[in-house]
Amino acid sequence: MIGINFGRGVKKNPKTIFIYIPIKTKRVKAINGQQNMNGKEEKERSENGTVEIIEGISYKRVAVYDIGDTYIKKENKRIPILDDNLDSNNTEQLYNMLLEISPVPVLTEEINGIKKGYFSKKEQKIVLKKSLSQDDKTAVLIHELCHCLYDDFVYKTERNKSEIFVESVAFLVADYFGLDTSCCSFGYITNWANNDIKEFMNLSNKIKETADKFIELIKNNDYKQEKISA
Repeated sequence: MIGINFGRGVKKNPKTIFIYIPIKTKRVKAINGQQNMNGKEEKERSENGTVEIIEGISYKRVAVYDIGDTYIKKENKRIPILDDNLDSNNTEQLYNMLLEISPVPVLTEEINGIKKGYFSKKEQKIVLKKSLSQDDKTAVLIHELCHCLYDDFVYKTERNKSEIFVESVAFLVADYFGLDTSCCSFGYITNWANNDIKEFMNLSNKIKETADKFIELIKNNDYKQEKISA
């Protein structure tokens, strides 16, 4: 699946596929009965404590297209890789930070099929596909660490909720640290949700709170490492 901002146009009569993507939201709550205001005055009131800024997660419905229904625009001689593999080789530091916080061993092995990795609760280990690029490996490790650290769903009966929750958290964490996983995250989340927006909304607060915890865990460990090496 592909959006329309990858140096490509859409052919006539394409098959439109709709998916839901997570987006960060901010809501202004007035204190002492004052009305919400925008712009400079809102910022000033936020700083002096007369309004409260509440952050959350929502979902937006967007259209994507099968790559066969698109074409390369003439002005775009080069375009990004349009599959579900990440490969910019710029996330080694984040990957190493994730290894530091993992409570279980992280192994790289040959895995048959399309599966890129898994967390084994029984064996208490995370396994990543050996052939993955650095970015892909990092993205998959974020996902599997979320299963390991924060996933409290009953996997046999609530697998769809588990996967929606984990990949949404993983997307927000990766995005915070500058790793864009949207090319694979959005389709993955939508597939498990079966296009049911209620599944997203019911989990939105849990996703946001968990993503914040995960980010802080990574940042705090990085701070500890800096103190040790100083």
